[in-house]
Amino acid sequence: MKKWAVLISSVLLSSSVFSHELTEATPLQYDYAYGSVSSGTYRSNSTDSDNASAVIIGLNHKFEGSDLLWSTDYGSRFVHPNNVTIDHYMLRVGLGYRWLLADKLDLVTNGKVGALRIDAGNKETDFVYSVDLGVRYAVTEKFETSLFAEALRNKWLDENIYTLSGDYYVYPKFSLGGFYSYRDGERGTSIREAGILAKFNY
Repeated sequence: MKKWAVLISSVLLSSSVFSHELTEATPLQYDYAYGSVSSGTYRSNSTDSDNASAVIIGLNHKFEGSDLLWSTDYGSRFVHPNNVTIDHYMLRVGLGYRWLLADKLDLVTNGKVGALRIDAGNKETDFVYSVDLGVRYAVTEKFETSLFAEALRNKWLDENIYTLSGDYYVYPKFSLGGFYSYRDGERGTSIREAGILAKFNY
């Protein structure tokens, strides 16, 4: 009888610990590293369906005992208007804040600064800054969705970026997801792209 009691207690304790870990490591967490790849269509006044692709890696952190956020990211974007390749390389770092609006629903904002290098035959580097605002919602314990709007500014091109994404936790601390972005630029330029995102909570 004692053996059964010990066994049942052990199972219940293990389940409790796993449940706690799952809750701690699934939506909505803010300590994570991520990577994404995407591809889409570039449009301008002179072209209608040229290719654009991007690779981005980043790191997010929430300060302990606070709703203050820190983030950094590095991205490479390749645009091919009229059979010409334009490479964009951007490194940013910034601070943000998170507000709890309701159970499983957060409002998040971030401000970032950094450097943007453009290579279109001649390499140029300049200052870049951005501000974003969005909502994150934990639909279930394992599935999260988010919607963000971002204003990105630099001397070559100002963009307003709108991104809808969803992430599913395959493991307690690892998720796979997809996203769709619309990048509205100046002078009639735009990029519509879709991609996949991997996220690891630490």
